[in-house]
Amino acid sequence: MLSEIEVIYFRSRIDDVLGEGRVSAWQRGFLLDMRQKIERYGTRTRFSEKQLATVKRLAAIKGDADLRLVVSNRVTRTPAALDIGA
Repeated sequence: MLSEIEVIYFRSRIDDVLGEGRVSAWQRGFLLDMRQKIERYGTRTRFSEKQLATVKRLAAIKGDADLRLVVSNRVTRTPAALDIGA
């Protein structure tokens, strides 16, 4: 099953790849099928190992893109930072 982040990422990347128009007819059909599956099932989407590998390969961002995701905006405090009057 896909996480919420994976659903958003794959949906967006598939749309980008299809919009670029640089895929074969087979790749286009495959990506459209996977996009429909994601839309229908969301986080309950299940891909076979081969389907997931193919989606990842076709949706990969080429070049020097920075793909780090911000997972938290909380400030982590160390014990030393909490020590008052030391």
